[in-house]
Amino acid sequence: MDISRLAGLLIAVAASLPLTANAMLVTQMGDDVVFSYDESSPYGKGTVVGNSISFDPDNIRAESMGAGAVEVEAILAIDIWIKPGSSLVLDSIDTRELGDYTLFGPGTWASAELST
Repeated sequence: MDISRLAGLLIAVAASLPLTANAMLVTQMGDDVVFSYDESSPYGKGTVVGNSISFDPDNIRAESMGAGAVEVEAILAIDIWIKPGSSLVLDSIDTRELGDYTLFGPGTWASAELST
């Protein structure tokens, strides 16, 4: 994917999100990239290694206690820039979602969805 198209997409997504007074913008440097995002999201502060960033949130939780289905939505918008002078070509973004499910009783189920 062309970096200018990717940057435009990320900017469009970020611009469509409501800005809050509690925004805590963070900029972190990778080897060849720069990540910028709102640390006040449920994902918190990321960890950068090389050109990758990962998040390990512990406060995104849905609990039903027998009251039916529960949904949780957590949005993370990240701007990614390639550092000037870098020869890196950003042609893909890999995302992964991990979770833990505990189910009790007959007819229980769980699912997760990751959208990028």
